[in-house]
Amino acid sequence: MVYLTDDRGFADCPDEAVIAGLAAAPLVTSELLVKNLAMSAAMAIAHQRHQDEAMTQSSRRVCQRSATLIQHLSLPHLSAQLEQLQRRSPQGEGEYADFLQRWGYDSEQKSAIAVAVAGLTR
Repeated sequence: MVYLTDDRGFADCPDEAVIAGLAAAPLVTSELLVKNLAMSAAMAIAHQRHQDEAMTQSSRRVCQRSATLIQHLSLPHLSAQLEQLQRRSPQGEGEYADFLQRWGYDSEQKSAIAVAVAGLTR
């Protein structure tokens, strides 16, 4: 999703057309946004460890933009998937176990994912 990684600020405040487009495919959108949120939170930790400030900031920006899109969308699947990830990310089990294991996230990265999700769950 180039939209989330673009250096320009237009993606920081998504317009109605973007929100409507994402809402038109709720299942796909929910999964992609939740995974983008998780991956960018975890990668910010990895980049920070390698002292790559530019990539750390880029991952944080993607995480924030993903969170902003999630906040603008009222999709039942989004809430359910966020709750599943929140409950499972520290242990690496449940519906997102394969996802977390495939990327090899460690406990610090899983904690960062949990923090990213925490403000979005109701």
